Amino acid sequence: MKNSILSPACDRTIQPLGESLWIIDDKFPLAKGFLPFGMPPWLSKCSTRTTLVGLGNKELLVHSPATLTTELITRIEKLGAVKIIVAPNVMHTSHVAAWAKAFPSAKVVCAPKTSKRNSAFAGVELLDEQKPLTSELEQVFMAGHRNQETLFFHKASKTLIATDLAYGIWAGADPVEKLFLKLSGVRGPIGVASYSRNKVTDQAQFNNSLRKVQAWDYKTVTMCHGNVVRGNAKEAFAAAWKFSS
Repeated sequence: MKNSILSPACDRTIQPLGESLWIIDDKFPLAKGFLPFGMPPWLSKCSTRTTLVGLGNKELLVHSPATLTTELITRIEKLGAVKIIVAPNVMHTSHVAAWAKAFPSAKVVCAPKTSKRNSAFAGVELLDEQKPLTSELEQVFMAGHRNQETLFFHKASKTLIATDLAYGIWAGADPVEKLFLKLSGVRGPIGVASYSRNKVTDQAQFNNSLRKVQAWDYKTVTMCHGNVVRGNAKEAFAAAWKFSS
């Protein structure tokens, strides 16, 4: 089966991805230090994606919240009430506070060790593979990796929701984003950055986590930086990590 690719719109519109699943694509300036040379912020933009999961009763889970605007709040409120805000790894935390302020009744959940990087997350509930957030999702904590990332499987749409453990170079990406990903070793519709591969601290634990992920019957992969991939997405994700069960 040939892969079907959906490239990011990066216009902060809410796009349906599957049954009770939506995405919001945006861009952000690459932080200083990501590239081996300096670039002005307006030139060094990278795509990012927020995923919304419908939970029934017109409630929503927000995965990896990005920049929030008044217009986006209005669109989201038309879709449903935000119940859970998820910071899925220790890196994707920049906009959580803004979302928590805009949706004060929502519960915030973050990755283990997030508070070590940002003390504002001290006392925040931690993602726990043994305590699934909702019946609509299954989740696996990617043990043996410094990002402390949790991957999610949206059962209704058979979608794997990843954050930084998968990347993709998309056709409309800014030249700097393409360069950054190529320098990081990302290839194909789903790739793994070399720095992410180097963050594996325990290969056996990480492979065990990958084994759990590959037991899911997913047909689509959505990631925070890159395309939405349908078709041979499961095989492409395994190949990117050079994983074989």
